[in-house]
Amino acid sequence: MPVVIDAVGSAESEHSVAVRPQINGVLTSVLFKEGDYVKEGQSLFRIDPRSTQAAVDQARAAVVRDQAQLAQAKEQEARLRPLMEKDYITRNDYDVAATLVKSLEATVASSRAQLEQAQLQLSYAQISAPIAGRTGDLSVRSGNLVNAGTGGTPLVVINSTKPILVSLSVPQRNLDDVRRAWNASQLKVEISANRGGPTVAEGQLVFIDNAVNT
Repeated sequence: MPVVIDAVGSAESEHSVAVRPQINGVLTSVLFKEGDYVKEGQSLFRIDPRSTQAAVDQARAAVVRDQAQLAQAKEQEARLRPLMEKDYITRNDYDVAATLVKSLEATVASSRAQLEQAQLQLSYAQISAPIAGRTGDLSVRSGNLVNAGTGGTPLVVINSTKPILVSLSVPQRNLDDVRRAWNASQLKVEISANRGGPTVAEGQLVFIDNAVNT
């Protein structure tokens, strides 16, 4: 005979994400409707990219400038090396040129890092869905200024719905039976909208929480 334990549960999202901007700017576009189901990676918002694009252009120009200076320094160092080997110039003169090359190599590396950072900031101008799920209501409309950060109201909250979780509580006297059946793979979970009503979904026990209702 099966042992049936009736319990009241509540449906919960397995994964919920609050979408917030990572840069400051004017929200120019909202690319979905409230309540839409969105896919992971789908574009949701666009922020005015002009300031971040200007930073990218400036950083790219700095890289080109520093690379040109490095190339010139390397040519100078290459010209001085045979002269130093033949004692036409002092070792110190050559060391100055070699040091300048190493210094400019570090400058180019720093400029490239700044360019990558600027490009990363530019990518934040387009906000995509981090997970697939159902969107909630919009807290900000197009044309408003949005600020980066984890504080404040998110632009929208996405709740995953596939799969869905059901949280339920069972009496303490049944807990050992539930654990034994779970470990023996004999536990079956059926969900119905009303007690004694038809089963609307079947699932499996994911975990037993460590919280106890005192």
